[in-house]
Amino acid sequence: MAPAGIPLCYINSCKEFFPSPLAALGDSEWQSLLAVLNENNLVILSKSELCLLPDVQAITRDNLAEATAKKMVEAGVLFVTSIANKPQNERVDEQNRLAWHTAVLARWVIKYSLKEQMGKLLKLLDIAGRRTIDIWPDRAIISHLQNIQMSEIIFGKDDPGVAIRINNLGQAWHRLGEFKLAHIQLNKALAMLEKNPDTQQQLIANLHGNLALLYRDQKQMDKAVEFFQKALSMVEHKHGLEHPLVNICVNGLGRIIKASQGPKVAIDFIGGVLAKSVKASGVKEHPNIAVTFCNLGVIQAEIGDKALAARSLLIAKKMAQKILPKEHPLHEQILKHLRPLAKKT
Repeated sequence: MAPAGIPLCYINSCKEFFPSPLAALGDSEWQSLLAVLNENNLVILSKSELCLLPDVQAITRDNLAEATAKKMVEAGVLFVTSIANKPQNERVDEQNRLAWHTAVLARWVIKYSLKEQMGKLLKLLDIAGRRTIDIWPDRAIISHLQNIQMSEIIFGKDDPGVAIRINNLGQAWHRLGEFKLAHIQLNKALAMLEKNPDTQQQLIANLHGNLALLYRDQKQMDKAVEFFQKALSMVEHKHGLEHPLVNICVNGLGRIIKASQGPKVAIDFIGGVLAKSVKASGVKEHPNIAVTFCNLGVIQAEIGDKALAARSLLIAKKMAQKILPKEHPLHEQILKHLRPLAKKT
């Protein structure tokens, strides 16, 4: 059986895998069959779910011989991986549809231990987990859970790739506001990586940064500072502010320091990091560095140091104009803070 909306050429090319008498059906008979299924509410025709109902699909596959079912699953994996990168699949509805089919296929490749197909689906499930978290969160969580399961089968339970995907699940729970579940997964991933601290420093630093963000969003600022500093100490000596983790830690700490110790201490901290960044990786023009200069200028303006504030914001403006597209929101954000300084000076 096949979902409505799938061209008959795909159905016909897979006929040898169908049990008789389905394999003997002609094009017109397939159309009639799909029409009957639709009349009985067994086919969903919405844009986001062009598929048979899961229960019907599962019953159908369970009734097939295992060898035939495996071939059908392999063909399905080949199909979704071949269409995944087509431009039309960047649309939200197509992402939802692709994520659903990938999740269904993942369930079956796990059942049949099809490791080659698991490897092909890992990246698709990673993408599905990220792209569906806001629009279809339950699908995102399922994608992450299946990815963890497949990673354990392919690589073994102690592999760093498994820890990375457990981290991804923890971040998904964080995005959904499920802080307790997020803590469980992030700490589990961290414990796995800390078994080999010398070889997994970057991943451990990333976990510290993710835990810091989680503590910050729970208003546990002391713990947030602790983990921001842990992450920063592991990467600051070899990466500048263009590195996303360094940027997150610096700007996260800058906000907390400003709130707890005052704007002057925050200015000294951010200025010091900018100097370290240049020492670590040279003078670079990067969106993350532009954001940091913008944040620095805002705090300088708050304490009345208009000249330094204007200087920081102009650096941010020139950098953003050079490296970011015209429609990027950072341009307007910088101008918003520059306008009052221009009026008063």
